[in-house]
Order: sequence, then C-alpha cells, then structure tokens
Amino acid sequence: MSDEDPIHRRYFDACRLLDEGRVVDAQREFERLTLDAPRFAPAWDGSARTLIQLGQIDGAMEHFRRAIRLDPASWRIRYHMAAALRGVGRPGEARAHLVAAQRRDASQRCVAYEEGLCWLDEGEPLRGVKALERALALEPREISDAVVWTAMGRCWAETDEFEAADEAFSKALMIEPRDHRVLLHWAEFAARRGRSEEAERFAVSARSLNGGCEPDRLRLRLAMERGDSTAVEARLGDLAERAGPDEILAWRADWARRSGRPEEARRRALDLLRQSDGEDSFASELALGALRALRAEASGKRGFRVVVRIAANRTERYRTYRVVAADATHAERIVSEIETEFADGEWEIIELQRTEHPGGVLAGIYQLQQPKVSFPLEDLSQRTDPAASSGA
Repeated sequence: MSDEDPIHRRYFDACRLLDEGRVVDAQREFERLTLDAPRFAPAWDGSARTLIQLGQIDGAMEHFRRAIRLDPASWRIRYHMAAALRGVGRPGEARAHLVAAQRRDASQRCVAYEEGLCWLDEGEPLRGVKALERALALEPREISDAVVWTAMGRCWAETDEFEAADEAFSKALMIEPRDHRVLLHWAEFAARRGRSEEAERFAVSARSLNGGCEPDRLRLRLAMERGDSTAVEARLGDLAERAGPDEILAWRADWARRSGRPEEARRRALDLLRQSDGEDSFASELALGALRALRAEASGKRGFRVVVRIAANRTERYRTYRVVAADATHAERIVSEIETEFADGEWEIIELQRTEHPGGVLAGIYQLQQPKVSFPLEDLSQRTDPAASSGA
C-alpha cells in the first residue's frame, strides 16, 4: 500500500494526532478507519494505543489481538502491545509478546530496550542490563544511545554497582547533554544514595532545560527530607508556576505529615480528595499516599501521659499531655516541640508514664489538660507530686 493510498494517509494523520497528544481526536480517526477498512491491521493497532491512553485497558487489548490476527507477521504490533502491558503494570505478560516480536525481527533495538525495562520493573535489574547491552549492539532507529544508557543507569542503580550506574548516566549525558530526563534519573539516583547536594544540582540543571514539573518535585522532596521549611516554601512556589493547585495542596498535606502535623495533613488530603474532579491523578495519588503514610505512622505507636511543670511570674503550674508516640524519647520530643513555643516561662517534664493506646489516634498530641489554678512558688517549694495540686 503506497503513501498516497487514502487509507494509509488517514492512518498517518491519526498517528500525528496521537503524537501531538490529541488522544480523543486520534481515537475518533482510528475508529473511523476500522469501520472503513476493517482488515487494515495498523488501524486496530493505532486504536489500541489510543484506548490505552484513555484508560480503556480491556478494549485496547482486544484491539491489539484483532490487529495481530490480521497481521500475524508484524513485530511492531506485538511491540506496541508489550509496551502497553508494561505501562499498566504487567511486565511479565509484556515480555512474552517481546519474545514473539524478536522471533519476527531480531534487529529492532526498541524491542530489546523494552525487554530491559520489563526486567527492571520485575526486580531483575541484571537481566535488564543484559537486554540493554543487546539493544546497544543494534541500530539506533527510534531509540537513541542516550536513552539506552539512561535505562542502563537505572538498572545498575538497583544493584550494588553504584559506580557502574554513575558511569552509565555520565555516558548518556555526554551523548545528549541537554536531555533533562538523563539529569532527572541521575538526580533521583544521587538522592537515594544520600548525595543530596549533587541531586539538587542535577535537578536545577534539568529545570533549566524545561523539564516540566519533575525537577521541582524532586527539589521539593529533597527539601522536605532535610526538614528545611524555608526551602520547602520556596520549592512550593517554584512548583506552583508549573503545576495545578490540587498538586500544591497535596504536597502541603504531605509536608504537614512529614513535619509532625498529622491532623492538618489528614484534613488537607481529605479536602483535596473531596474537591478533586479526578483530572489530576498525580495530586490524588500524592494525597492518598499521605493518608496511607499517616495510617502507617499511627500503627505500632504507644500511649504516654506527660506532665510538664512551668515556672513563670513567681507561680508554678502544670500541663498534662496525652501523646501517641513510638517510644518515650519520641513522646518527650513531641511535647518539647510544643512547649518551646507554648510555655511563657521555664519548663521541664517531670512525669512520663505509659498509658493505654487510644485506638485510631495518629502519632502526636491528642489531649491537653491545663489546670486553671496557679500556686505561689514558695508555697510549693517541697511539692513534687503534680497530682496532689488538685487538693491544695
């Protein structure tokens, strides 16, 4: 079939729409093609690829199978189906189709590259390296050397061969010095290895290359892990220039969780999920992640009763906290963080006792009791039992 054939021309027009991100328009054109030329396998393949992006997995798989029945010799349809399966979290199934694609044409780099990614997703990074080494030996075509070396770095990063990971990312960057994706993967690797300054530098470079939201997200996460509230606010401001308000609210929920404000985190996360229209899936997943983390943090905690004595204006009084914490040290820290801001005089923790864990309460302070009566210091110079104050 020549390029001048109307069906062929319409097919390429639909592919162009898909490449431009106009998925709904592309799906409409592919669907018309399947009606006008029901035995034209590429139309079914194209329709399947658009359905995947629209989240219609079952329909996409059916259209892929239809395309394969029409053109069983095609390696490309099997490759597209494998990429789709890996994209929806089914790398094992994807590899079976890649094996079939390689039987039909073993010279395609993209097939070996996709196999490497499947092994990476399955937790077999060394097998991924082997597949990617085969990919490097093939003609680049759709997949550049830089892309393969980046995937190689990701595989090595999952092993103890950290120097090999750095070398792979370095090679990728030498080939494509302005590819922000290389810098981002290298930054992620550096962050995981505790090389936060290096990760920050890579992320800043990626941002300068117009890397979308990912560099700002990484820098924000690094600031949160450092506990640097000033940097967090700055990074949130940077991200707000590129991301929607739902995502910013989700990050604020996560920051509240990380900085020991569980109730605020829960409220912000639930507010986002309540008002979200579902379009920003990243924000929704981030909010759900914050709620999952809050629940995990609540499990395994213990209850404590902590009594604080405050001396101010020549009087002595007490505050009693009930706290959920991992251990006594954690309970003292939670109370100290509040008292540092709260107390209007000198203070000290004079009593800390284990109590029954209140079911469903997250880590942190869940009750505060403060007697309204103050006592002159000279009258209580010998008093050490705060419970006895109620009878004074």
